[in-house]
Amino acid sequence: MVEVDVAQLKIDLYCREGQEGNEELSELVLSMLRIQRQLIEEELDEDAVDGGVEEVPADSGAQMLIAVCSLAEKKTFGEGIDLQGLDLQFQGKRLLDLIIQFLVG
Repeated sequence: MVEVDVAQLKIDLYCREGQEGNEELSELVLSMLRIQRQLIEEELDEDAVDGGVEEVPADSGAQMLIAVCSLAEKKTFGEGIDLQGLDLQFQGKRLLDLIIQFLVG
């Protein structure tokens, strides 16, 4: 998951622990910022970009999906993110309940 704040030139990458390929993703996001700056006729100062990588304690793709849903919800509602306190089992059950309610409702 990538969170980009174009106005503040801030990029946060959330990836699974030990996941490789973050460099390519970072370069892709920088390319998107360059294009955005070209559209508003400004040059991107890459040194001004504040970027970080946060490792999510997920052991599988399914756990990462659950984590990303939880992180997106917290970001949407302005809640703080505590990756170490993220209870993936609880969040997975909560997500499943929401899906069932949607399907039944």
